[in-house]
Amino acid sequence: MLEKIMSNFQAPKNNLIGRLLLRGMNLGHRQISHWTLNQLPRDASFTNIIDIGCGGGWTISRLLKHWSSANVVGIDVSEASVAKSLDYNAKAVSSGRCCVVLGNVASMPFPDGHFDAATAIETVYFWDPLDDSLREVYRCLKDGGWFVIGLEAGKKSQAEFWSRHVGGMHPYDAEYLKTRLLATGFRDVEVDQGIMYARIVARK
Repeated sequence: MLEKIMSNFQAPKNNLIGRLLLRGMNLGHRQISHWTLNQLPRDASFTNIIDIGCGGGWTISRLLKHWSSANVVGIDVSEASVAKSLDYNAKAVSSGRCCVVLGNVASMPFPDGHFDAATAIETVYFWDPLDDSLREVYRCLKDGGWFVIGLEAGKKSQAEFWSRHVGGMHPYDAEYLKTRLLATGFRDVEVDQGIMYARIVARK
């Protein structure tokens, strides 16, 4: 049973475990999502925002609320996640303010410089190749665009435990991600290291 649960973390499946996990993500990731999104300027006149690895769609709902004039796109490698995010944000989808697509961060179907901001909550561990994925985020952002990442900041032993049991998971820490963001070309990269979580903000 544990193996079945763990196999859903990278890409939740359209089964009972996957659906329950997505519901759990929408509840369990609220604190880190709130904390990470606070790195974005609330008074910014964003037109287009993307949430990468959107999971159950809760972060999308916050982006829609906080930047009420923006269109928000979600992208995820899991068909179950796409379906859940569309359902969770059905009103915004119907109004044309939100869409959710199936896809991989390393090769996103968007034009250069399309987004004002990108968010990635509890997902960067699964980005492989990491550098290719960061370059793709960079490509899709406008000059001056914002990129914020939220991730677990527990003990190294905890990260190693999860990486052993969850397929495709890499225990990246915030300082390592900062070096890769800078190497990609991002500027003004700042790390805020909390007890439970870390958040990173960068500009293109």
